Formats: sequence, structure tokens, C-alpha cells
Amino acid sequence: MQTAISGMLCVLCLMGAVPAFAVVNVEGTRVILHNGEMSTSLMLSNSEKQPTLVQVWSDAGDPLLPPERATTPLIAVPPVFSMKPGEERSLRLLLTSRQGVCQRQGIASVV
Repeated sequence: MQTAISGMLCVLCLMGAVPAFAVVNVEGTRVILHNGEMSTSLMLSNSEKQPTLVQVWSDAGDPLLPPERATTPLIAVPPVFSMKPGEERSLRLLLTSRQGVCQRQGIASVV
């Protein structure tokens, strides 16, 4: 009996699941900061016919680490914003410190 109830509850939960689709497109796949540069920009575009809310953060690539615990020298400005349908917008990326930044290419995900 308990198994049947658990199974029905699981099916009900799955019926309420809604798929999510990416509607914001990012221009380019990487950002390069040359020596002395402390900031750069990325262009974003909302390809949907509805407004969307965007939250951006930087992390070191650990998918299990929540954004509030991520520690990278890169921040996005503004971190949260809305985009109208078809809108293109510039996102500013700031390097807060060159300390710990090596001369070779490094990876910091901007999500």
C-alpha cells in the first residue's frame, strides 16, 4: 500500500514538471582580458516573444557550489536584470583583482 501511494505521489510530481528553455543568447563563447584590462563587455539578446529575468554570476566550474559561495575575481554588472522581447543588452564583466590570475588562459564560468 505504501509503495502504491509513493508511486502515485511521484507520478503527480512529474506531471507538474515544466520544461525550461534558454531564451537569452550570449555573443561569443569566451572573454579574454589582456594585460592591464580590468573589464570587458558581453552582448546578450532575448530571442523570445516575452520578457525574461536574467541572473548572472561567476564561478570556478563546480556545479554543486551555490552562487553565493563562489569565489572568483570576476563579477557581472548588473547581476540581475530583466530583458524585453527582442532586446539586446550589454553585460559588463569586472575583474576585481589580478592577484591569483595567471598569465595563461583560465576558465571562469559566467552563468
